[in-house]
Amino acid sequence: MNNSTPNPSGSGAELEAGTITRLFRLGLSGPRRPVDALIDRLGAPDSEAWLERAMERAPQVGGADPAGAMLRGADTDTLSRIKSTGKKLLADAGTEDHRLTGLALYFFAVASALAHHDTVICSRTREELHPVLLDLAAVCPARWAELCTNAAANASGER
Repeated sequence: MNNSTPNPSGSGAELEAGTITRLFRLGLSGPRRPVDALIDRLGAPDSEAWLERAMERAPQVGGADPAGAMLRGADTDTLSRIKSTGKKLLADAGTEDHRLTGLALYFFAVASALAHHDTVICSRTREELHPVLLDLAAVCPARWAELCTNAAANASGER
């Protein structure tokens, strides 16, 4: 049985059913972004405990506790260093947990700079950051969700 759909252009080319399904999924949700792994992890039932442990294990930056610095809105230089630490942890990650911790440091530092200083500290535009921050806010524990929500508002110009 041929499981393909004829091409309406009449060229004789056919699309396989798997290709059609894959294209349909892309149309609904778009391609998977690197941050989606973090969003999946933060959507797990134990996300609050996991995030707390991840932040406790995260390297200090200039003597600062990264979680406290991001939540209280440290200066943008400190937040940029935390973001860079996250990128390095992501690049050097030996485990999925380290990779996710790197992603968390990166995106929460970016969120903190936007929320507290209305400043973008990465190469992404505000328009690119807005949906990512909303997606993070939807799954984060409360204090991180508030940070991401405020950052998303600044990214969209709503504040």
